[in-house]
Amino acid sequence: MLMGERYKMATKETKAVLRGEYGQTVKPMNQEIIDKVIPGEKRITCRPADLIENEMDKLEAEMKEWKQQDEDVLSYALFPQVATDFFKYRQAQQEKVDMTQADTQECCISCIGWQKYKLKVTYGKGSLI
Repeated sequence: MLMGERYKMATKETKAVLRGEYGQTVKPMNQEIIDKVIPGEKRITCRPADLIENEMDKLEAEMKEWKQQDEDVLSYALFPQVATDFFKYRQAQQEKVDMTQADTQECCISCIGWQKYKLKVTYGKGSLI
């Protein structure tokens, strides 16, 4: 009781517990305390995760060019940069492209086919051999 009145100051975590952001407590909270700490604020009475929007469709649309299996979407959701690099590597392995020789920037070599030509990259400029 530092401010002369009990429950006048509370941490953000305490307020989150009283709002119900961490779910229901084992024992119901005292309504007087709730009114003192978070007066007039709306409490969450349902499962907090139900209030979060589903992002799987959005993530799947973002990485549709790389998706080969359902686990690819989860990898992209957790580690977007690492997963994208892995998907590029996996595609290069499947198409038998040497990633050390291929231009990894947005190149238009795909229009002439990967198996028929070799690509030599010198200082960011590609030329056919």
